[in-house]
Amino acid sequence: MARTAKISFWVWCFLGVFTVTFWFSGREVRAENQSQGFSASFWVGYYLPKDPSFQKIYSDDGELAGFLECSKTWLNQIEATIGIGGTHFSGHTLKEDGTPSIDKARLSLGAGYLQCSYLFHYAQEQKLIPYLGGGLDAWGYQENKAGNSIEGGKYGYHGLAGVRFLLDWLDPQAAKNSFQEYGIEDTYLVLEARWLQIDNFGEHKLDFSGPLYRIGLLWEF
Repeated sequence: MARTAKISFWVWCFLGVFTVTFWFSGREVRAENQSQGFSASFWVGYYLPKDPSFQKIYSDDGELAGFLECSKTWLNQIEATIGIGGTHFSGHTLKEDGTPSIDKARLSLGAGYLQCSYLFHYAQEQKLIPYLGGGLDAWGYQENKAGNSIEGGKYGYHGLAGVRFLLDWLDPQAAKNSFQEYGIEDTYLVLEARWLQIDNFGEHKLDFSGPLYRIGLLWEF
């Protein structure tokens, strides 16, 4: 566990440095008011871990999760993304016979990830852009059961598929104003499904694997 937590710490440090560098690069792009393939997005997701042991303690109904992402696109088709996010679960510890007790259990999750996607983007004003991708994940967690707290880290990978819907054509004047004032080239509504495999590549203790369904807004600069 100590080794896993150490790996997670250094991954989070790398993600932090990358995020700061990306943000200042984005500021320069916005100042120049030129389209350079940078984008930022905000997401709300429905996350449902599939591990039976997890579901017995917390829930089999899933929880909402939030995410922030920054991306860079090349040739309108190859996209690299860095993202952070998190969620929280509440439940009850189990008795010796496997039934829920009155003692509460809480689990907080924080996620950091890097991914690469291929966008099926072939026209300048293409209204629907499907995409496929995958990436690597580093997750930190804090679990509190009956007053006892445990912290640690997990890592793994994910695959994803989604589609972007261009919103600019709904209000061309608002899109023009956004470009002139903020450098926003395009705005998209995004729907996405991904499968998380967060089990330290096969070590299934505290397995956070499962589907994650997300909806988000993406701004391209």
